[in-house]
Amino acid sequence: MGSFHLYPLQIIGIAGVLACFIKNNYRRIDLNTIDKLVVLWLVAGSITYSLLWGTEGLIWKAGRLTEFVPCYWLIRNHIQNWKILLKELKVIAILSLFLLPLIIYEHATATNMFYLFGRIATAIREGRLRCSGPFSHPILFGSFAAGMVPVLWSICIVERKYRYGYIFILATLIYYTIASASSGPVLSLIFGILFLSIYILRKKAKIILICVFIVLLSLHMVMKVPVWFLMARVNLFSGSTGWHRANLIDQTVRHFDEWALLGIKSVEPWGIYAGDVTNQFILEGVRGGLLTMLLFCAIIILSIKYLGQFSIVAIIKSHRMFIWGLCSSILVDCVSFMSVSFFGQMTIFFILFLVIAALARDYLDKNIYDIGL
Repeated sequence: MGSFHLYPLQIIGIAGVLACFIKNNYRRIDLNTIDKLVVLWLVAGSITYSLLWGTEGLIWKAGRLTEFVPCYWLIRNHIQNWKILLKELKVIAILSLFLLPLIIYEHATATNMFYLFGRIATAIREGRLRCSGPFSHPILFGSFAAGMVPVLWSICIVERKYRYGYIFILATLIYYTIASASSGPVLSLIFGILFLSIYILRKKAKIILICVFIVLLSLHMVMKVPVWFLMARVNLFSGSTGWHRANLIDQTVRHFDEWALLGIKSVEPWGIYAGDVTNQFILEGVRGGLLTMLLFCAIIILSIKYLGQFSIVAIIKSHRMFIWGLCSSILVDCVSFMSVSFFGQMTIFFILFLVIAALARDYLDKNIYDIGL
């Protein structure tokens, strides 16, 4: 439009906000801890990035804000209770099923039917097809599917009438994860199943975290290389780049003084291939410095905390399991963040889970422990 280049999410977000105000279909949102942290994170990231890049950075950040903020407001405005949330999660689950014939075709022929909309050809690594469907990269596709597995488990818990249909979608999502042929998503799927299986231990989360920290610290003390190089050994598919991701963490730690204040324009001088930042946590630091990274981590930690708390205090057992499944999805995203940075459609799913955490915080603040499903 003129000199402006708009992405689909920007068009959808801006049009959606305008539609809400034109139709008077909006509500007053009382900002809670999650909402306020999101605002601080966006502001801090925008200021530091603009200071680092100047006018060019300010324009780029303005574009990202017009993508993130309207979509966040739209979803936050729409999802007012758990019934609406469940409805939307079921819609996403059912829509994901429509991808099945396209992914099967892509997996069998190496032809991505979304080339009609400008998608690139199916990636091939060492003879293995890496399906991506409508996503920009196989890892994003696999991360989406892996993150949706705990969600489908949650839906099966509260929607027993159609549970066999949802179990079929669950199996489909597992197939999508495998079809992406990427170690990160498959590892995220494994961790997702692990998170779901420790439902009965969720009250002992602090003890578990302390034990994990002690184990990692002990390994760090006795290993010849830093503990994050364990990632280099986790290559579930031939040609995986676990070493690259471990080296990225290592170089980020070594060059802390270069990015901590405002971020850094490129990590390629560190020896990172093509300057590819395949870690969401590190990307926050690279683009916004230490403050932006810490705010992002705080958002994730509190999101997990509030959903974890709500999964304990909810009155009905099936509802507690439902909430824990959603909490597990955020934990799966955290695992995915170690191997990929989210963009495109995945931005919407990240926003969705932030809104879910904000909804849990709203209910906790009001001492409402019946989600009404």
